[in-house]
Amino acid sequence: MNFVEKTHVRSTVKPFYPDRFWLAGAALMAALAPFTLAALLIDTRLLDGANVWAKPLKFQVSFAVHFATLAVVSARLSEAWRRGWLLSVLVPLSLISLFVEIGYMMLQAARQEASHFNVSTSLHAFMYYGVMATGAVLIVAAAAGVGWAAWRDREAALGPATRLGVVVGLIGGSVLTLIFAGFMSQNLSHQFGSPADPSMALPITGWSTETGDLRTSHFFATHAMQVLPLFGMLLDRLWPQSSTRRFVVFASAIWFALSVAIFVQALAGRPFLAL
Repeated sequence: MNFVEKTHVRSTVKPFYPDRFWLAGAALMAALAPFTLAALLIDTRLLDGANVWAKPLKFQVSFAVHFATLAVVSARLSEAWRRGWLLSVLVPLSLISLFVEIGYMMLQAARQEASHFNVSTSLHAFMYYGVMATGAVLIVAAAAGVGWAAWRDREAALGPATRLGVVVGLIGGSVLTLIFAGFMSQNLSHQFGSPADPSMALPITGWSTETGDLRTSHFFATHAMQVLPLFGMLLDRLWPQSSTRRFVVFASAIWFALSVAIFVQALAGRPFLAL
């Protein structure tokens, strides 16, 4: 093979772009959600007062949003960062974790057994503390890694407010998510305070209206990863000036303060909304 042929072979090899793989993961979760919803409507079995398929469905929707966010942001990075070692490591680790997490949740739902906080046997304890905990950290770490890349990549196609929203939202949201999830893991429950009636919960979310529920603060922390970048993007479109970054700082402070306040409220055994 001569030099020209070797160059042609190298040029036909498709480059590794993380956004395509993360978008595929998001699409898979979005495709699974309707089938899980159908199972929820057909299967009437309950687990802790909720339909056995409610948790997998919520996580499928949440994962679809999460990985779509990673895909959109990473697509705006420069060529060097998109093809760099950091995202080349985070993409396969996060996607493997995604498949393991959602697969185990669906398996446990089919068996009418809990996937989270289930340490009833040595196998369940290993799956929860070992496999699922590691997977959750890797999925969140992917967001923090993309946030770091957006901060360091001066050539990223991001406006000033969007860049700041991405950096603060992905990194700050990741840190708070891990802290709040860690408290739930140590407590082996998302509830703090007196035992609550499962029927007394907010619709769709299932958050308790009687006692402290750490899932609420977890929700706000995790979705800072979408809210703050979107807010920055909106500012860049309406007022394309670098001075708009101060509004991102202000919005971030309010959002994270609210997340922490809801977390402290839950630890005190008080619900987010009492009905």
